[in-house]
Amino acid sequence: MNIVAHNLSAMNAQRQFGINVKSKTKSAEKLSSGYRINRAADDAAGLSISEKMRKQIRGLTQGITNTQDGISLCQVADGALAEVNDMLHRITELSVKAANGTNSAQDRQYIQEEIHEILQEIDRIGETTKFNELHLFKEEKTPVSTALTVPVIPSTPSVPGTGLTPPVDHEGFIRDSIHLTGASVNIPKGNYTVLATEAQGISINGTTIAWSEVKDTTGNAIDTNAIAEGTYHFEYNGLTFSFDTDVNATISDLISAIDGTEFQIGQKNISQNALTVSSITVTPGSKTDELFSGNPLGSGKTLYIEADNDGISIKPNSYSAAYTKMTWAQMGIDDWNNAGGKSFTFSDSVSGVSFTGKIADDSNKDEVINSLNAVNFKWDYIDRDTSSNSSLKLNGIKVPTDGGVITNKLSDVKLSDISYFQYGGTNDFYATMGYDSPSEIISGVTISLSLAENSSGDLALKIISAKGNENIMSLNSSKTSELSQNGYTLSVFGAFNNASETYHINTPGITNATAKKNQLRNYIGQEIATVTLPSPYKYSINPKQVTRTEYFLSSYSTNEGKTVTPSPTPQPPDSTPDIPNQPAQDTNSSKKHSLWIQSGCEAGDGMFLEIDYMNTTLLGIHDLDVATSDTATLAMDAVKEALQKVTANRSKIGAQQNRLEHTIANEENVVENTSAAESRIRDTDMAKEMVQYSNINILEQVGHAMMAQANQSNQGVLTLLT
Repeated sequence: MNIVAHNLSAMNAQRQFGINVKSKTKSAEKLSSGYRINRAADDAAGLSISEKMRKQIRGLTQGITNTQDGISLCQVADGALAEVNDMLHRITELSVKAANGTNSAQDRQYIQEEIHEILQEIDRIGETTKFNELHLFKEEKTPVSTALTVPVIPSTPSVPGTGLTPPVDHEGFIRDSIHLTGASVNIPKGNYTVLATEAQGISINGTTIAWSEVKDTTGNAIDTNAIAEGTYHFEYNGLTFSFDTDVNATISDLISAIDGTEFQIGQKNISQNALTVSSITVTPGSKTDELFSGNPLGSGKTLYIEADNDGISIKPNSYSAAYTKMTWAQMGIDDWNNAGGKSFTFSDSVSGVSFTGKIADDSNKDEVINSLNAVNFKWDYIDRDTSSNSSLKLNGIKVPTDGGVITNKLSDVKLSDISYFQYGGTNDFYATMGYDSPSEIISGVTISLSLAENSSGDLALKIISAKGNENIMSLNSSKTSELSQNGYTLSVFGAFNNASETYHINTPGITNATAKKNQLRNYIGQEIATVTLPSPYKYSINPKQVTRTEYFLSSYSTNEGKTVTPSPTPQPPDSTPDIPNQPAQDTNSSKKHSLWIQSGCEAGDGMFLEIDYMNTTLLGIHDLDVATSDTATLAMDAVKEALQKVTANRSKIGAQQNRLEHTIANEENVVENTSAAESRIRDTDMAKEMVQYSNINILEQVGHAMMAQANQSNQGVLTLLT
């Protein structure tokens, strides 16, 4: 049928042509952008899945950067602690050097000065080491404003069309203003819930705080029948719970806001040296023989301290009764609130034991008592082969010779090879010379040396004790160690009761042994010298650290589950002037940094980096003293413990760094594979799309041709008119 009013074939060709043009436009858009989905209409479900994956990819990518920053922080901390390790090793070297008996007091002063400089540098590292302006080894101090600020509630607009003003959210306002500050040793570790009722008031784990105990800033109790605008607070075992109220708030608003608030108390145990014990001596007392009863061979003799609230006493063993007690007041400690840094001297005339103790600055009475009860002294016999432990006093050489000089000067000399054995042991020198109890030799003994003849008529040396006991020893020209003064030399060697034990005296200018002895025969019967032998006993200290348990407010949350960070506890201003050249005392409420590393794209997806605070006080080496051999030995033990603390800190940091590196490796894998999955959803398959585009392009050209043909189809009607 030929019609001209409607060219249906042309209309169909045009519609198909339009479809092809739209398809070609979309295909060209995909090819030019590279994305299969350019708008939600391209693939609504695919877009939703793709955006979820993009969120994960971009979040993890930033998390990888965060984690790399955490690794950099660990490397900075480890590098600083490595330097501290090196400095502690140097202090160890210096302490070992200072403990050597060949050093003079001036030598040890030089060593002390170098140690002091090293300690200052350790404190400087702890004070100034930062990463991105964040201190690594000390607490970040946040200024605390003491001004009370009541938040201003903006005016609430009327609800459109009603002419009514919606009620003010007093409950939310009070809840949002809740703050908890402080901590207390009276609150054990755990979770706590705050409850509130109109009748009883506020209760926390069974403890009730009446409404009358809830005070404003001027100390007035809250009026639950007419709550005024202001700031209120109450105390709970050292914690301060505060909140703000606004105009027209009711008791119901207050209860609803407070009820269900939760807080958490954390706990940490800190090892510390509550005191330092030094300068230990024993002088003869009425119980000294009992104290050293038995032979101190082998494991030695252990002496115990018994301390309690009343004072200190000495026990000869762990099960015996203690001797006379000295009270704290007798030792000058009568105010334990200000006992930190004080020294005291314990002296018991019954046992004969005396020692000096110095209380650490931050120690309380219980800690000092626990520390003292953990201290014991081990008494041993001096090693006879250690010349530094055999220091004798020569009271003038009195042998007059032609051209010689007679002197009565006191001289400290060394006698390294004389053998004096344990009291009661084999070849006991002291027993041979008539000493039969520890109290007679605990402070040392004095012997007199005189020239004599032995039973064979040979020149000999007569040894006379202070008790009058005599012993004759032969003389010869052998020489192993010497007591020397003004050219006269007395040499002694061998075991006292050994048959080879001999003494000899060298005279100036005479080398022939016979001539020497003939010269000395002129002085038979005359005293050569008096020699003071030291106490045969030495002690070692076994100090112990005590553990202090500290509790702290770690977090709290309102009843809507809004977690908040504890407000810092305001500290009173420090009025104590700075003491030059002294390490800063630790004032940190916490002893470590806990830094959150957000490594993932979800809340809570990450880890805490823990870095222990570090300074000489926390390491227990701020008061190192190497003025004597004994204190240098104590310094070695203190540095050993400090090294353990620094090494443990480095080890923990290294382990955390390894964990962060594993985190990065895992997240890079997740990002890569999630990106591949997202690409399959979002990206264009260029080859496939080009085939589609070519096909649509051909159809578009065909559409052009078909529309031309359709337009020509009506021309046949004109033949009917001719």
